[in-house]
Order: sequence, then C-alpha cells, then structure tokens
Amino acid sequence: MSRRTLVLALAVLVWSCSPVPESEPEIAVRVEAVTLDPHSNSPVLVLEELEGSRRLPIWIGFSEARSIASALEKQWQPRPNTHDLAKRLIDQLEGKVERVVVTRLNQEIYYALIVVRTQGRILEVDARPSDAIAIGLRYQAPLFVREAVFERSVEGHMEAEAGKEVRNLPPRHLQESHRQVTSSKRRIQSTNAS
Repeated sequence: MSRRTLVLALAVLVWSCSPVPESEPEIAVRVEAVTLDPHSNSPVLVLEELEGSRRLPIWIGFSEARSIASALEKQWQPRPNTHDLAKRLIDQLEGKVERVVVTRLNQEIYYALIVVRTQGRILEVDARPSDAIAIGLRYQAPLFVREAVFERSVEGHMEAEAGKEVRNLPPRHLQESHRQVTSSKRRIQSTNAS
C-alpha cells in the first residue's frame, strides 16, 4: 500500500471522526444470530444482552449479513470484502477497534460508532450498525447497545402490540422463530457438551 493511499485513508478517517463525548449507559451484547425475515426476505441481525434477556433485531443488507457470518465463522475469502479492507486500513494506520456501540434509533434508522485507538488517540467513526459490527468482529472487539436504544425498542414493541405499525421490530412470527432457533441452538450446544 502506497504512502499516499495511507495518508488519504487517514484523512478520511479523521474527517469522519468526532471527539469522544460523555457517554450514556451501554449494555454489553453479542451477535445471537443472523437470520432471514421470511416475510420481507431480508437478513436480520439479532443482538442479545450478555447479562439479560433483551434482544435487538436490526434489518441489514445481504452483503453485510454474509460479512458478519464469515467473521463469526472465521471463514475468510481469498480477496478482501469492504470490511476486510477497512480492517487492513486500520491495521496499516497502526489502529485497533476498541469497541462498537449502537448509539441511537431515529426514525427507524439505527446508528453506531466504531471506537478506534490509533497512535495514542481515540477516534469515534460514525457507521451503520451492520458495518460497525462486521468490522468490530474482525477485531474481536466488544459490542454494546446504549440503554436508550433498548428502551426505544421496548416502547416500540408496546406500540406494535397496541396496533400501531412499527417497522424496526420483527413481526411476531419472526420473534417466535428466534425463540425456536435459540432453544434449538441451546439443545445442540448441551448435546455437544455431553
């Protein structure tokens, strides 16, 4: 990689970053599943609280779903995809992803930050949650969701049950399918552990 490319990449990274503000409470999560919504045929990333039972479904694109799945399974392609390339750029800039945070939900759109440490500085890079998580998984970085995002999702769930349309939440059948997948996965894990 040429010096000019690295300088350009660093300039883009610095331009898209903001100083670290005082943060809200954050909840540690993990990727529970990348699944398919049978009605919309769209991939859904499901984040699950590490020390609780709340789940956060986020509808994502197919390429992001494949990238997240390959990172979870540690199956790398011979040529880098966008998230592999982002990791290579961060590595070349002597950086490391420290954490990924899903920060807010606004008008049915989720927002996230990639927190990068490079050359003694902490940078926060605004990103879509799917991209942030795909890159964060490549660093085995911890994942978080701000409490307010979980609270908004719970509020949305109550509104959906009252009859209002809330598109950022899965339909009831998808929630049931997640429960079935989770209980099947736990049975398989307990069988494998025996």
